[in-house]
Formats: sequence, structure tokens, C-alpha cells
Amino acid sequence: NTKVKDRVLILDESGTRIGWKVGQCPETMLPLEKVKEVRAAYEKDPDSVSTPDAPNGYGATETFRRSAEGVAIARRAFSLILNDPQRDTLDIQVSTEKEARKMIAAFKALVNEVKAKK
Repeated sequence: NTKVKDRVLILDESGTRIGWKVGQCPETMLPLEKVKEVRAAYEKDPDSVSTPDAPNGYGATETFRRSAEGVAIARRAFSLILNDPQRDTLDIQVSTEKEARKMIAAFKALVNEVKAKK
């Protein structure tokens, strides 16, 4: 079970990695090229569709559903779905719905930019 921790997200100088510790070494940051999807917590998880207990699927990600406050924060949370064997998601909760929409749009743009450069 993952606990919610207050963090400050940091983008490295090249704009290709994010971290969550002040002064974090770039080598320990998450490369944005490993992000395969940016998903709002209220969006349907395609991996949950047509399961016996939820034929229409669940929102968010399995990790998020286990560790978060669920519906109460769904409009102000999102997940970075990763292509990384060591970590499958990075779930992010922000203060407001407006902030979440801005962050989701920003992360989608950053991820698309990093992938376009490959």
C-alpha cells in the first residue's frame, strides 16, 4: 500500500526528466520517455474493462485505486502510466481540479515532445 506524500515536482534542465526531491540528481529522476500515458484519475482504466466485478471498468489505475482517497479526489488527481519494470505508475494528486487539468495538459505536451525527439 502506497502512502500519500507531499512532494514538489521538478523538471530537469533538459526538460526530459521529472523528480520529486529538491536537489535530486538527474540520474535518479524519471525519464519522460518512459511515460506511455498520462491519465486523469476519473478516466477509465482499459485494463479493468470487462472484469467480472466491473464489466464497465474502473477509473484511474489499480495502484491509484488501492492507495488514494478515490472519488473524493478523482477530479484533482492523475497518473503517469510507465513503461518501466521497476515502477508501473506515478500517481499525482494536486490541490484543485483546475491545477490538475493544467498539469495533465502540461505532462501530455512534455511527453509528446520528448517522444517526438526520439
